[in-house]
Parts: sequence; C-alpha cells; structure tokens
Amino acid sequence: MKIRKVVGLIVLVFMMMFSAACSSSLQVDYDLTKLDGVTMTVGEALNTETYQSKYKNKVFKVRGKHFTSGEDYHYLTVKDGVCCDFDIEIRLADDSISYPDTNKNVIVIATYTYVPQTSTSSSTFYLSVAEFK
Repeated sequence: MKIRKVVGLIVLVFMMMFSAACSSSLQVDYDLTKLDGVTMTVGEALNTETYQSKYKNKVFKVRGKHFTSGEDYHYLTVKDGVCCDFDIEIRLADDSISYPDTNKNVIVIATYTYVPQTSTSSSTFYLSVAEFK
C-alpha cells in the first residue's frame, strides 16, 4: 500500500513538472483585460505611446479586434465600450504561431517592443505577440 502511494506521488510530481514546462513562460505585467471603467483600457493603451520607455519589454494581456491592412500590417483595435478606440500594431514573436482571421475578437499575450528613432527612421512601437486566445 505504501509503495502505491509513493509511486502515485512520484507520478504526480512528474506530471506537475511536465505541465509547468508546457505552459506559457511569460509573466504578464499589464493586464488590460481587467481594467474597469470605460476609458481606462484605452487610456492605458494611449500611455504606451506617450511613455514608451516605461513599457519597453513589458508583457501585456490585451483584448481587442484583429485587423489587417494589406498582407504585412496587422493591428489590434482596443475599445473602451463607449466612444474611444486605439490601434496598435502587432507582429508575431516567432513562426510557431499565426495570425487569427481578420475582424475577429482576440486576447493577446505580447511584449511591448520599442524601436527608437534613428537618423533614417522615426521611432515606432508594436506588440510582439507570443499567444492569441
């Protein structure tokens, strides 16, 4: 009887280790899906444009609608439910994921990426998407 409990415990530990290894390793810094108030979500999204250094390399969880303009430009429209919306460019973090259908509501887990201005280009920012839900 004791051997069954020990074996069961060992199996349980291995299962927990395996499931932890398979889950997303990104820790969300800003969860915009949990903001209450009609303008808070768009307000925080707008802050990313104004205070870029504060958000650089931070992980966001954002709810919005996926759109595309042409083949190479994808963006997420974040709405506040009343009057305002904010578009932010999204790019795939790697080739293991693909974009969802256009005009589809999604939740993304993504890293805020800021590319500073150079002598030949203006500064830009986008969300590097690791996961669509």
